[in-house]
Amino acid sequence: MKQRGAGIVNILVIEDDQHYRTYLCRALSRDGYNVKDTATGRDGVAVGSRFRPRVLVVNWMLGDDLNGLHVASVLQAVDGDLQTILITGFSLSDVADVVSKPPVFRIIEKPFELKELVDAVRQATLSQRPPGEGASIGLVEVDRKGRIVSANSLARDSLGLTGAGRDDGSLSDFFSPDPVPDLDAAVKRWVTVSPNAKRGIRWQIRTQAPARPGLSRLVVIGLPDEMACDTLQLVETLLESGRPSP
Repeated sequence: MKQRGAGIVNILVIEDDQHYRTYLCRALSRDGYNVKDTATGRDGVAVGSRFRPRVLVVNWMLGDDLNGLHVASVLQAVDGDLQTILITGFSLSDVADVVSKPPVFRIIEKPFELKELVDAVRQATLSQRPPGEGASIGLVEVDRKGRIVSANSLARDSLGLTGAGRDDGSLSDFFSPDPVPDLDAAVKRWVTVSPNAKRGIRWQIRTQAPARPGLSRLVVIGLPDEMACDTLQLVETLLESGRPSP
């Protein structure tokens, strides 16, 4: 199962201007990073929720209904260690108040020198988010056969409380000998499920619609009654946007 560890660093670039996007991706790849890119916010959520970048480089204004701050909010709720670099055509004086909404590591104004961006990414990879700003959404990625592809920190904590006692394998491992709950029932509403655990644990889950062949599916594990309203909105954005384009 995928977990982020030592080794090559993942960088996600989201920029609707193809010239800028290609320019940045080539430069960061030459610097030794593992780089993926998208042109829209919704594709950025779909890629980022699976790719789990260490640093997000995102344009504030994108070509769809999710701007760069929307994307950063969702991906930082999934991965509390993510650092965001926001690039913008607006003057810094006009956007300085967005640094903490969500926390942004650096704002860089267009046009910029390539060295400024590369240096900012390097510094972001070495920086740690302040304590208490961890993930707020427990997320599991499963393939069409129910095998767990990845799980974030909150989801791993939940999975670790079950009788299976680990965070890899298949969803069936956490419910055996009972059958896996119907994930399709959790597409439109939160569904309560009972994993195999001595302490009588109950989860509430939400999922995406069934994945197309060859694609994974996102499953949110959480207690909506304990989530802030803005976190619940991020869950909806994650599940609606987190489907890779054909």
